[in-house]
Amino acid sequence: MIAINVRGARLVATCATQRRADSGRGGSIINIASTLGERVMPSHMLYSTSKAAVVHKTKSLALEWALYLI
Repeated sequence: MIAINVRGARLVATCATQRRADSGRGGSIINIASTLGERVMPSHMLYSTSKAAVVHKTKSLALEWALYLI
C-alpha cells in the first residue's frame, strides 16, 4: 500500500514537473490523499501512514518546485 500510494504519487509528480519546468510556463500538481493522512483511526495504520506521506511529500515538493512556478 505504501509503495503504491507514495511511490506512485512521486513518479507522476516528478514526470509532470519535468514537463512543466521544460515548458517554462509553470503549473500545478494536485495529489489526492485522505483525511486519514491528518488523523488516525484504529486498524488503518498503513493506509493513514501512506496518505500522511503523500500530504507531506506534496508540501515539501511545493517548496522545492516553487522555483519553476510549480
